[in-house]
Amino acid sequence: AREDAEREAHVNRNARIVAADLGASGGKVFAGEFTDGSFALREIHRFSHEAVTFHVPDRDGRLEERTFWDDVLLYANIVQGLKAYRREVGPELDAIGIDTWGSDGIFVDEDGVPLGRVYAYRDHRLDTMCDEVKSRIDAARIYQLTGIHFWPFNISNQLLWWAEHRPSLMKKGVRFLPVSTLFTWYLGGHIAVDSTWASVTQLMDCRKRAWSREILKALGIPARVMPEIVAPGAVVGMLSKPLAATTGLPDAKLIAVAAHDTASAFVAAPVANPSSALIVSSGTWSLIGKLIRRPITTPEAMAANLSNEGGIGSIRFLKNCMGTWLVQELRRAWRDRDGREMAWDEMNALTERG
Repeated sequence: AREDAEREAHVNRNARIVAADLGASGGKVFAGEFTDGSFALREIHRFSHEAVTFHVPDRDGRLEERTFWDDVLLYANIVQGLKAYRREVGPELDAIGIDTWGSDGIFVDEDGVPLGRVYAYRDHRLDTMCDEVKSRIDAARIYQLTGIHFWPFNISNQLLWWAEHRPSLMKKGVRFLPVSTLFTWYLGGHIAVDSTWASVTQLMDCRKRAWSREILKALGIPARVMPEIVAPGAVVGMLSKPLAATTGLPDAKLIAVAAHDTASAFVAAPVANPSSALIVSSGTWSLIGKLIRRPITTPEAMAANLSNEGGIGSIRFLKNCMGTWLVQELRRAWRDRDGREMAWDEMNALTERG
């Protein structure tokens, strides 16, 4: 027994991991290694992606704009990252973790068949959904329970839209997979979401870290469609054997990391004293705030548009601000105009020259 304990302790000190970081404009796959108290991380795969907009007629023949993510492309790039790990690092792998942006998802039926596409959070079907949610349950009560500010892309809005316009998705046997859960499910067939990602849905009780039955009932969302909430760091399954064989890797553990990318960024911030530090995590969005011990859901916090997002042993008390999305849109518009996609280094150099 002592030898087994020593062997397990050695494994815990020495572990090889793959981490996939999926943002709203690109993704990166990293190889990490813990070795006797030290940690090394290097990028092994990077790719760009963007949402795609369709204009399709509805039942009355009116053209409707719909914007979707290409989840197949994202999954294929995660697999490319795993193959790159096998080539560049080796055949030994202990764990895989994935973080994503903090919105969107898809429904699957009991046979594992996706029911539709992954809507992008900027899709205009959500433009008026905040008011729809507030008409079902008092806004102050929602904030008191969840600590989350009102944004059109909140999963509370998205699920209410589906309940109103696609009620068949709420039938028995159908499950909702948040986008972070979707890729863990693709890798190993397991359905669970960590509490950092669940916290930003505006459906999780920020003190109980469980789905709020009160809000779900008010919005007409059956609790059975929601995935299990687990703590960050929980093992939720293993890489499927066929995929392990395809990539040349072992059936490594799938970890429910701090799957909301901002949660991972905040916990990794080099902050010596969280009580006095202000943290900025900047990507497509910029999140500005600090780590606190307990959620603050006072009327004053609500009036200031502050959110209480779940962290690892803490709460991220922050505000959502515009990040690099404007620059990303300029880059896309210029590419559409002249057919050349400007490199980020080139854009940075032009910016510095004024």
